[in-house]
Amino acid sequence: MQRSRVFLDGGLYRAISAERAPFYEHLLSAGILEPHARVAGAIHGVPTVGLRFFNLYGPLSPYLGVISIFADRLLRGEPVEIFGDGEQARDFTFINDAVCALRRAMRAASTSAFVFNVCTGKATNVRSVAQTLAEVCGTELVVHRRPARCSQVRISIGDPERLGFTARTTLSEGLAITLNCLKRIAGSASVSQLEA
Repeated sequence: MQRSRVFLDGGLYRAISAERAPFYEHLLSAGILEPHARVAGAIHGVPTVGLRFFNLYGPLSPYLGVISIFADRLLRGEPVEIFGDGEQARDFTFINDAVCALRRAMRAASTSAFVFNVCTGKATNVRSVAQTLAEVCGTELVVHRRPARCSQVRISIGDPERLGFTARTTLSEGLAITLNCLKRIAGSASVSQLEA
């Protein structure tokens, strides 16, 4: 079975097994849920499909994370805080693309309990996300650096090939749509309050 995360290891990007990976809640949940799905298929004949979502964002997405924090600060004319050097890479996936991947994955449900990554397969560093958001906002990016977080994953990139899915929304398109939606919803409220 493919592992969903790719880590920087000795200067090389490579997928590593859950046993060798740093301990993260995503790996823990996959290590518990995916074997349950295999049991459901093998013993009870229940068709399943496992999905590993990578940094979903977009209007009304359940996850906005760094995108909503950066957008909130930029819209208020405040500096963006970046932890570490800003080169932490993520695979940001627009919610509309994730819905297309979900529809494709549902057709693959079987008793074999296949697991698919819902991702773009492209790395974008955190500083680039901040810069692109600033451009979409029409403002200059001012960054305040903070010390790197010790528990932070440096690089997290998915491989969408197994699902045979290609994301169609560019990061700048997705961020523009997301920002416009956040502006409409937020009104006078803080954008980051939307996540609560």
